Amino acid sequence: MELAFEESGGNFVTNDAINLDLLQLCECVLILSKMDKLTDSKSDFERDRKVDCDYLVPTTLDLNGQLSLVKVMLENVTGFFIIDRLISRKLPTLRSSHEVDLLWDFFNQRISSASDQMENETDFEVLRSLKEQFVVFVYAMKSFAFATDLIEALIMRLSDVRGVLLTTSECPFLEVLNNDDYRPMQFKC
Repeated sequence: MELAFEESGGNFVTNDAINLDLLQLCECVLILSKMDKLTDSKSDFERDRKVDCDYLVPTTLDLNGQLSLVKVMLENVTGFFIIDRLISRKLPTLRSSHEVDLLWDFFNQRISSASDQMENETDFEVLRSLKEQFVVFVYAMKSFAFATDLIEALIMRLSDVRGVLLTTSECPFLEVLNNDDYRPMQFKC
């Protein structure tokens, strides 16, 4: 997991590609609070964040040659929730941590229901890639205090599916192993 984190760039908020500045949002909140319009803006902001989250995560994940879409989806979700968490920490009057956690729970339910197709995948390399992507995702989300139990359970289910594929004769691992002239011992499945 740490290797995957290091390969992803190490820091998810402060690096060469990302510069997160909430100064303008702080100024807007200050102006809205002085105008006594913060309550209306807060409810609008909450509604917009729910809609945005709904767009980020599809109800089904089509993996037929679209593995890169899962990676892009996870990157977008990571950015969305990290920014949401940072807003809740810096501007609790606009966004509470509880609201962020409720939206995170909604995401977890959505990804769990969309994961059925991932568990039916029969390509060993696709499963390996999915697992790597979700491990980096979990590491990023844990670093911002998000509960990742459901995603970790999905990773374990993907590992179990890979384990079953390793025991079948259709797996490239067994084909390479059976054709290896330097294998230390022979076994039968």
